[in-house]
Parts: sequence; C-alpha cells; structure tokens
Amino acid sequence: MSKVNIVIIGAGEIAARRHIPALLQGEHTNFYGVLNLHPESTKAVAQKYGVKAYESFDEVLFDENVDAVLISTPPDRHAEPAIAALKHGKHVLLEKPMTLSVKEAEAINEAAKESGLKFELLHVQRFYPQHAKAKELLESGAIGKLITARTVLGNNEPDVLAGRKYPGWMDALFNISVHRADLIRWLVGSEVKGVYAQVDRLLSETIEGDIRETNDHVTGILQFENGVVGTLIASKLSFHGEDRSTTLIGTKGAIITFAEGHDVVLKLSDGTTQYFDFESSHEQGVLEFTDLHERFALSILNNTPVDVTGEDGIEAVRIVEGFQKAAKEKKYTEIR
Repeated sequence: MSKVNIVIIGAGEIAARRHIPALLQGEHTNFYGVLNLHPESTKAVAQKYGVKAYESFDEVLFDENVDAVLISTPPDRHAEPAIAALKHGKHVLLEKPMTLSVKEAEAINEAAKESGLKFELLHVQRFYPQHAKAKELLESGAIGKLITARTVLGNNEPDVLAGRKYPGWMDALFNISVHRADLIRWLVGSEVKGVYAQVDRLLSETIEGDIRETNDHVTGILQFENGVVGTLIASKLSFHGEDRSTTLIGTKGAIITFAEGHDVVLKLSDGTTQYFDFESSHEQGVLEFTDLHERFALSILNNTPVDVTGEDGIEAVRIVEGFQKAAKEKKYTEIR
C-alpha cells in the first residue's frame, strides 16, 4: 500500500478549503470517498472529485478498501463516529476540537489505544512555519528562560455585525480558543494546571433551537506547571483583519510572530533585532496549508507515531473546558 484511502465524513466548508486540497495534493493520501449528512451534498462532492459516495456510515465502516476516515463534522458529533471507526479497524484523523468535553475526549482516546490504530488531531497551527520557527528559537535558548507567553487569535467575521446567528459550537471558546490552547501548550512545553477566564457574548446571537449559547470573545490566563504564566485571547470580533500574534518573553529577550510586518521577530535585551520571513506568508484570511494530512498517512504506512496525539487533543479541550468553568464560577480553576 503506497497510498492511504481516506473517506471524509462531513465534507463542509473547512473540508472544501483545507482537507480535500490536502488529500488531493498528498503523495501518500488518496481521497477515496465522502459521506455527508444530506445525500444530495454527498453526491455533489463525489461527482466533483470523482470519489465514492457513501449512503451510510455503516457502509464506510464495512468497506475493506477504506483505510482511514477524516471526521470533519461539528464537534458535538465527533465521539460516536470516531469510536465506531476505530472499533471497525479504521485509522482516524479528527478535526479540532476533539470534542466539547474532556469526558468524551478521553473515551475516544481510550478506544484509539485499545484499537492499536493511528489516531490524530488536526491541530494544524503547530505546523505553521512562523510557529515552528518560534519553537526552534525558544528551544535554542535564544531568549533565555521563558517567563511568560501571550497568544491572540481573532477572526474578522462581518456577518456578526450583520446579525447572523450561529450554532453554539461555532463560538470563540471551542471553535477559536482551542487552536491557541494547543499552540501555547506546545510552545511552552508544559501542562496547564489552572486557569482564569472571562467568556463574553458581545455581539453574537445563537440560532434558534440550539441549547448552547454562543460567545464571541474569550480572555484566559493560564498557569503552567513549569511556572510560566500565559495569556490567551480568542475573538470573532477582530474586524480590522490581522489579529494572530504570539509573544514569548524570556530573560534575554522576546520572540514575536506576525509583528512589525514580519513573520517572526527576535528582540534581544542587548538591543539587537532579527527578522525571519517565509515565502509562503500571506494575509490571515488566506487559509494556511500544512503537511499534517501527509504526515498522518506516512504514520500509517511506516507504523510511526503521529505528531498530534489523543492526549494533545484532550489537553486542549481540558484548557477550554477550564476556561468555561472559570468564567462561570468567576474564580481561578484548577484543571489537573
């Protein structure tokens, strides 16, 4: 087997923009089939890309030609298909967030361990060249001992101003802050032991019938086990457009991503500054591609560990769930 046959479950907007192009471009990935909630949508995607259209999830599970599934459904519908796929011998590549609760995330991870199959989370922001460079500089000792870390991710969503209503899961908390929860944990290299947070609904409204009320702005403070203090801001209200910087401050200087017109800036306490830029750089609104899909396929073919584990997915959810609890109780909340 030189290519991994992958079926996308839930080929919506993010699949069309990120997953399908990645599977089509990958040397070892084969976009084999699709299953959407509505048959008409399944057929449309299948016809467009010349792949198999499935009529049910059971049909996917019992198809021996399917090696893996990429689950890109809303996060409240991740656990059941992920666990079923693993129990039926399919490797799983799962969109973030892993789920909307630590309990469900742990259930998926347990199923993955029992299966012995590859299970990976699509926390892609670790693989952006700017973040990889920041990690490299940090680990090289360029800024000395890390003291504090700050990360911001704000989306420009003008539909919020227009009064568009959103499902509860398309919020700032689980849909946006989970990106940076994984990123800051990976950069700092330590577990988060406790958090403070404020979760606000400043403009957004929830669609009728959704039991979860949406939110559009999150401010969190993270206490890491290694002593580093982190700050995380996630928002749907960054109408000015560019709002994606991360700052790592150490005893000898700072590393800043997406600042001063550069991808990465290294500012040292001796007054020197270095700039790092990449050919692939683009505006925030343009989707960043990574090789995570290809790396997932190679982990299957070569039987090597995945890059973003189930434990990583659980910890990102743990942080965000902690934000939710801390905001509700209005106090510092230990999460481990």
